[in-house]
Amino acid sequence: MMKARIRLALLDGKYLCPYRYPDEYACLAEQESERTAVNQWLNEIEMRLARLGDDGAFFMAPQQIQAHDLARIRDEFARFRDVYGPLVHMLDMLRNAQEEFSFQPGEYLQLADLVLSVNGSATLEGQLRSFEISGTHKRYSNHELLKRMLDNLSKEGYLILSNPERHVYRCTGKLQQLSLALEYMAERQGLINSTHEHETHEQSELLDALYVDDEAESI
Repeated sequence: MMKARIRLALLDGKYLCPYRYPDEYACLAEQESERTAVNQWLNEIEMRLARLGDDGAFFMAPQQIQAHDLARIRDEFARFRDVYGPLVHMLDMLRNAQEEFSFQPGEYLQLADLVLSVNGSATLEGQLRSFEISGTHKRYSNHELLKRMLDNLSKEGYLILSNPERHVYRCTGKLQQLSLALEYMAERQGLINSTHEHETHEQSELLDALYVDDEAESI
């Protein structure tokens, strides 16, 4: 049962971290035989098991990049930037609202604390109301906007609601990958938009950054 859950989650693009998928993460982290078995299974579909650092989330990544993948890589990077870029601005706002927050997996965010910080800062309130938060309206209160923002991030897999009664959220391992990939894209914007054949090698790095980035290791 656990083996099936791990494989299905990886195929679905999930990031198996100790906060969102504690049992699946523990199985992979503690059992080298299971990591090897999963990696061999993924190799059959030209994918591999990867991990962010020594204790980060496990996820599925491509084995290698072919020349015909480059156009798709550029398109996927552009989509990744356009879809998730606004989330990074939201996260920056949250970090400014709660000084202890540093985007690390396992960190907590409490809605009440964020509301208090935003209500006490005209700058933060202006930032919050400048975002286009899905499912909201300009007449919403700061509390309603922040709650919807956190709920949206939870739906995307970057947070989990760890205490529904107190509206406490916790960061997942997927948040680390988002930060790394967008940092990579910001440094290599020209490569993302390029179509010249002589830049094939540089463009081949794009998919690694999107799925893996510099800190992700093969298992």
